[in-house]
Amino acid sequence: MTTEKTANQRGAARLAAVQALYQMDLAGTALADVLAEYEVYRLGKEIDGDIYLKADPAWFRSIVTGVVRDQKTLDPKISASISEGWTLSRLDSTLRAILRAGVFEITNKPDVPTAVIVTEYVEIATAFFEGDEGKLVNAVLDRIARRERLEKRPECVADTQAFRQVMFVLSVETDFGNTAFPERFDPPLSSAGDGECVGIIIPATGR
Repeated sequence: MTTEKTANQRGAARLAAVQALYQMDLAGTALADVLAEYEVYRLGKEIDGDIYLKADPAWFRSIVTGVVRDQKTLDPKISASISEGWTLSRLDSTLRAILRAGVFEITNKPDVPTAVIVTEYVEIATAFFEGDEGKLVNAVLDRIARRERLEKRPECVADTQAFRQVMFVLSVETDFGNTAFPERFDPPLSSAGDGECVGIIIPATGR
């Protein structure tokens, strides 16, 4: 069972992972170096008056190493969920880090509910940005989760095509980079009635 203390430490680990991934993307810091820096000097420590929350070190390491390992498969999933004309390389480095970490958890942490993952990374986005970035994170992670987690559940596979058709019809255009944001809804796609049926960084190029 996940306790409140564990959940809080995982949330702090997610935030730290995003910061570490941003640092790797922007400065080209090596994986081993960034892991050592955060695990030894930052997690749960105070640096120049800034207090880093106590975080789950294993969760932090899992996200950072997982994103680095799987980036070549994570990035296409993200790009495919952003409207035509926009590329991952055009997004802010912090936003890329948030999306990569979130998609990694969606595809590699099946025991964590989709709602928890999406909510945590949306909150991180809104902490860093004042605009519509939180909505973008919500839309992209939600879209990927519905596709990835739906197709991995046998009882839901038969409904996949119908679900995609409904999502296409309900998609709406916003002003944020012409990105299509799906309206949030939870159609009963399986008899189970489970909402889950509907859960070294390579620098981006082509700026």
